[in-house]
Amino acid sequence: MKIERLPDAQLDIMKELWKSEKPLKASEIAKNLSEKHAWKVPTVHVLLSRLLAKGLVFADRSSYSHRFSAAISEKDYMQSQSSTLLEKSGTRIHTMFAALIDSADITDEELCELSRLLDEKMKEIREKKEK
Repeated sequence: MKIERLPDAQLDIMKELWKSEKPLKASEIAKNLSEKHAWKVPTVHVLLSRLLAKGLVFADRSSYSHRFSAAISEKDYMQSQSSTLLEKSGTRIHTMFAALIDSADITDEELCELSRLLDEKMKEIREKKEK
């Protein structure tokens, strides 16, 4: 599924929804983001309406205070953005991966996790070939 790149403000709201284990009211989102943004609740409502129009957010309107949750996972969003970047740059995935790990302040734990993910993917590919 191709998802257009979100403006930073909308992405900040999506990050809050992804972090939360329950649907959030606009006022909760505004409070959670108050250190980063001086948004009032109506501003958050405008941003949420844009995300709703894109199909990226669900709205529970069963009570007076509407509650919002993500309609897509963070992983799906990141996969879509990564694919778009690969297409636009015309580069190969290993080149992009090498650039990311070279440019980031990557920890030993993160490298171990990446190694584990690569091992899992290699195992998955081998199993598909054997079938």
